[in-house]
Amino acid sequence: MLKILQKFFKYFLSFIGIIIFIKLSVFYFIYIYCPIYDFKEPEKFKGIFIYNPYQNLESANWKKANLHVHSRAWGGLTDGLKNFPEVLGKYYDDLDYDIYSISDYMRINDFLKDSVFYIPTYEHGYSIQKYHQLGIGAREVSYTDYPYFQTIHNKQHIIDLMKESCELVSMNHPSIRNAVTGNDLKFLANFDMFEAVSRLSRSTHLWDSLLSNGYYAYIVANDDGHDLYKNNEVGQFCTFINTESLHQSDVIKAMREGRTFGAEIRIYDNLSYEEKIRLEKFIEELSKVEVKEGILTVRTNTPAVFFSFIGQDGKALLNVEHSDSASYQFKDEDTYIRTEIWFPSQNRFYLNPVFRTEKMFPENKRKPEVNYFLSYLQVVIGFVVYGALVFSIVFYIIVRRRKNISSKKE
Repeated sequence: MLKILQKFFKYFLSFIGIIIFIKLSVFYFIYIYCPIYDFKEPEKFKGIFIYNPYQNLESANWKKANLHVHSRAWGGLTDGLKNFPEVLGKYYDDLDYDIYSISDYMRINDFLKDSVFYIPTYEHGYSIQKYHQLGIGAREVSYTDYPYFQTIHNKQHIIDLMKESCELVSMNHPSIRNAVTGNDLKFLANFDMFEAVSRLSRSTHLWDSLLSNGYYAYIVANDDGHDLYKNNEVGQFCTFINTESLHQSDVIKAMREGRTFGAEIRIYDNLSYEEKIRLEKFIEELSKVEVKEGILTVRTNTPAVFFSFIGQDGKALLNVEHSDSASYQFKDEDTYIRTEIWFPSQNRFYLNPVFRTEKMFPENKRKPEVNYFLSYLQVVIGFVVYGALVFSIVFYIIVRRRKNISSKKE
């Protein structure tokens, strides 16, 4: 009986070993097929023009949106199993959201497809580092990921793959688990939006790193809710989008052009649901953001505790207290200025940057190119290493079996 059990465990462990080897082999080949990119040194914003994404906007066209919340998906295996779509929809309707998207992991949820504001969206990523992206206006899901570790080449490849099938790509909660570093943001490109604030991550320091290295990605702020029944997971963060129409193409156009700002709504844990709904109806308004003769002027519909103007390397350059408007004069050394507004209600607004450009309308110059020679060389070396490893394993098994046979004969 003992010999039978030993044999069983021996074959069982061998089977498990084979499964693990096959799994590692699959991911090994995913890694070696990742392109190697040539990244250029970053350049700061420069030029005689100052681009203001808010110029000449209608303040009445601000639409309240949340693009990142999870519902029950994949049989309840992913985080969000309590969030049934119909309940989620009721919550955001009650809280006066004009636009909301369900962003399940690696799945486009079409529950809202008959809504006028429907935008197909999903969250990409199952890596240990939680390097996640939001695919906005997604036509299909990109399933490729690098789960164990990620080089900057892996990160860029994921963005490029998503951009092939999504209108916009947003970087989600970038500061979680150090998924994205300041050094990464000197070189990564081809993404459009940046989740600078959310329930799980305040990453304005990383946004400043990105902007300081001459790449603009506009802000989104999201709940990233996983449990609707926790008071602070719904309605605490939102993105305001300036668009007259709720149609997908118009909303995406507004986001692409930077007509957004992020808002953090102060929600207390002990609020009743009814009180929460009441407070959401009284969020302050951004009335005007204007650049005239090099002077940036920001105005709100109610006095703020302070306006903070933040520039190169995330430095606070000017604070204006207890006013409903504030102005900042662009200096020669200023590359960009973004504004944060804090209100007595403890609500906060995070505005997109106003920045220097060499043309009337901006264009991100940073475009990493695939180095095909090094990419092919990596594949060749990868196959040689893999072949040598397989040969060594097979050789070891053969030699060991011959020894066992010889010892039995003796």
